[in-house]
Amino acid sequence: MFPVAGTVLVVLFCREDTLAGRMLSHSAPVGIGLVSYSAYLVHQPLFAFARIRSPEEPSALMMGALCLVTLALAWLIWRFIEQPFRGTRPRVLGNRGRFTWTFASVAAGLMAVAVAISVQDGVPGRVEARYAGDIGSNAFFDTVRQRFEVCDNGRIRDAAPRHEGQARCFQSHAGRPVTVALIGDSHAEHLFPGLAEALPDEVVASYLQNTVPLLGDPQMAVIFDELSRMESLEVVVFAMHWPRRYVQYDDPAGFEAGLKATLTYLQGLGVKVFVVGDLPWFASEAANCKYVLFPASMKHCTTEKTNALAANGIYRPMLERLSAETGVPIVPVRQIFCEGGQCSMVRDGGMQFRDSNHLNVAGSKRVGRIIADLVRDTLS
Repeated sequence: MFPVAGTVLVVLFCREDTLAGRMLSHSAPVGIGLVSYSAYLVHQPLFAFARIRSPEEPSALMMGALCLVTLALAWLIWRFIEQPFRGTRPRVLGNRGRFTWTFASVAAGLMAVAVAISVQDGVPGRVEARYAGDIGSNAFFDTVRQRFEVCDNGRIRDAAPRHEGQARCFQSHAGRPVTVALIGDSHAEHLFPGLAEALPDEVVASYLQNTVPLLGDPQMAVIFDELSRMESLEVVVFAMHWPRRYVQYDDPAGFEAGLKATLTYLQGLGVKVFVVGDLPWFASEAANCKYVLFPASMKHCTTEKTNALAANGIYRPMLERLSAETGVPIVPVRQIFCEGGQCSMVRDGGMQFRDSNHLNVAGSKRVGRIIADLVRDTLS
């Protein structure tokens, strides 16, 4: 609304004798106006590729430099492309029929290329994979659906988030009472295939909501209520995307109190509770690590988000304090992917993450084995 309202005010009240009129008549804004359409066309690819290439959000200095590059390119496009086509007697393809047919043919050719690329799901062999392993959510959920079952609990299943229309609520064996429950957000869910495979004799279930998964959150109410009804339940593994949820909650004291209440509630069910610690949160996406899209650089596999590291220094002491108060052990998993102060999406030549902060199936197996050892000791 603001740009539109401002434009209306300019149209209604801006005259040559006003300050706004004198400012807008200056050669600088007039020049920007002349090249504005070309700038509109060219700025988006520049900004987009800068973000693709940068592990972190590009700096203000870089974006400012790209604005200047945008204006320079916009002038060149205006001078050597726009201008030759404008006017009553354009200097390029002056015949209207020739102009129409030429660009209709170009548009049809581009459309044919686009359709061909779409049908092939991209150009085969367009990039070379540096590392083995799946990335992306589709591969993860396809594997989970093939190997495991949709959860039996109808209330939790109906309330669960969806992926391509199917409930994200799973268990390792159908028709048997759940003994181990993974609860939280997607950072609990991505542990499921690894933990379920490492505990083949147990019935492991994954229950999640896309929220701060604390007691009292309306979206989590069904999960906590149903857990209290499960007489077979022996272990609850609690996990969340700690840096994101901690910042999202925006109340450190309230978050700590809510987490303590949640852990105390779960302990009151007569089950053993484990809290899984945080994993690295990378600044780059997994595709930039897996594929050689640009000259090979490990920074796309190793650089972490600076704000996540800053939050880590705040909530980690809180977790340790609550662990001491409640007796709920924290399962440290960060060190699985970090050595010498550097964390990586890759282990043993294979991808362990499917995006910047979620494990793929291989990574889930690596973490799941560690959690399973602790759970197995509890169940024995």
